[in-house]
Amino acid sequence: MTKKRVSYKIQNIIQLSMLFAIIVLVNVISSRFFTRIDLTSEKRYTISEATRELIRNIDEPMLFKVYLEGDMPPSYKRLRNETREMLMELMAYNRDIMFDFIDPHAEPDVKARSDLQLQLYNMGLQPRQVTTRIQGRVSTQTIFPGAVVSYRGQEFAMSIFKTQLGRSEEQMINNSIEQLEYTFARTIKVLTTARKPSVAFTYGHGELSESQTAGAFAALSPFYEVSRVKLDGRGSALFKNDPYDSTRLIPAYDALIVAKPDSTFSRKNAFLLDQFIMYGGKVLWFLDPVFASLDLLQDTGAMMAFRINLGLEQQLFNYGVRLNANLIKDLNCLPIPMNVQPAGARPEFRPFPWYFSPVVSPGSDHPIVKNLNDVRTEFVSSIDTVEVPGVQKTILLTTSRHSRTERSPVPINLRMALEQQNPELYREPYLPVAVLLEGEFPSFWEALPQPSDQSGLVKINVSEPTKMLVVSDGDVIRNQIQTEGSGGSRPLPLGYDRFTQTTFGNRDFLLNALNYMLGDARLLEARTKEFRIRRLDPQKLEDRPLVLRWQLVNVAGPIAIIALAGSIIIFLRKRRYSIRYRSVK
Repeated sequence: MTKKRVSYKIQNIIQLSMLFAIIVLVNVISSRFFTRIDLTSEKRYTISEATRELIRNIDEPMLFKVYLEGDMPPSYKRLRNETREMLMELMAYNRDIMFDFIDPHAEPDVKARSDLQLQLYNMGLQPRQVTTRIQGRVSTQTIFPGAVVSYRGQEFAMSIFKTQLGRSEEQMINNSIEQLEYTFARTIKVLTTARKPSVAFTYGHGELSESQTAGAFAALSPFYEVSRVKLDGRGSALFKNDPYDSTRLIPAYDALIVAKPDSTFSRKNAFLLDQFIMYGGKVLWFLDPVFASLDLLQDTGAMMAFRINLGLEQQLFNYGVRLNANLIKDLNCLPIPMNVQPAGARPEFRPFPWYFSPVVSPGSDHPIVKNLNDVRTEFVSSIDTVEVPGVQKTILLTTSRHSRTERSPVPINLRMALEQQNPELYREPYLPVAVLLEGEFPSFWEALPQPSDQSGLVKINVSEPTKMLVVSDGDVIRNQIQTEGSGGSRPLPLGYDRFTQTTFGNRDFLLNALNYMLGDARLLEARTKEFRIRRLDPQKLEDRPLVLRWQLVNVAGPIAIIALAGSIIIFLRKRRYSIRYRSVK
């Protein structure tokens, strides 16, 4: 009997030792080979490989101060919780990532609290006024759904909440959650990238001025080295010597933005732009094929919209797009303020629909426009695509289903805003206004003589794999300018409309396009995530017996399972040890 008891004791010690060894072995293996398992159907907790590569580049502490804490509506608490989950996921891949959730209203001192909120606003975090109704009482809260990220002495303001026109608060919250990985990844890329890609706005052909592109400059500057370059017919403006091969030329900029020129490009400059593309450079064309100006119209009351000869039409046709000489009218449009009082009376302005300013929407699920807010335009034309071997075309933005075109010349006057429109005439739905081109482009100058004073540039007839964007409205990239009371003026953010006080998606469209074209295509894949909102059936919620039944199942079910499991374990233990006791006895 004594020997059997000793053997049982040894057996228990061996089992305990084996369990301890297995635990140690599992910990050693897990410390060397990191892995995570995502059991959600939409893989919401799976970080993309592109994001993981960015996280690995963090070699010093990176602190995220998230100002999304405190008493908030349930939807914003959900955004806060998902943000915390995302940060914990990032921390699992790199322990240099740290975060702190801060309540911007927690400071008891009123002045200190006001100073903090003003500081957050000046850094770029836009406050959001949220109205909630609790037990018949309406209260308004100011929420700062964003974070300030610190890394290597730098600070970067990151907005978490993504607004979308015509979407409910719940839909916008869900969209913001879907884009959390992309939002964090883009911020990490900005702070960890040593060399920013270079982007240049061209000038010399009546392009938008510095004040008119100030909003675009402000949007791009955190991510790119932004400058302006004059097209003067010299190759040195767009090309430089390869630092590894002095006999070879390479583009001087990673991308060019041609923003609403109004005069004809010379043969020299057209050739330089063509060869810039052939050498692998990216170009974003924001072109008006028809001249029309709302500022001029408001000054004169009437004008004639006519076609512009830019000298680039055949060249773009050769690449795969045709800019049509027309203007689009759309029932889904921006309003224009008009004085409804007679002359001599005190002015009273009211908004009227301006059908020449369509609000365009994403035309595909491409990462550039996935979950993108609507984009404001002004006197936009339609685009046709042309079959070109080796060039892939993707329509990014289109008009609504209630649109039509008018061929130039088009007489325009302000009284058109007062005219009643017949919806039956708007039968040209979803007209393309922005197209992405990708592939190997044929040179327009392949069969044409090279300009004599460009002999230093070796002509290439087929491009390296590259990309370009064609938008048939230069005003997509133009910011409005606010006149100050003192006689001065200041540029407004890109996409902000001062008449409706609404921010459209122009800024994000430009940023997403450049991110995609300049090598961040894999990073943009994070924008395509879709998290389904699993709502309860409202009809079943009205069935009180059914609701009570499920409540009892949810409350009593886990307790019953634990009790059953405990009973089985106790029964098996009693049975096992009673048999042993009888055998020993």
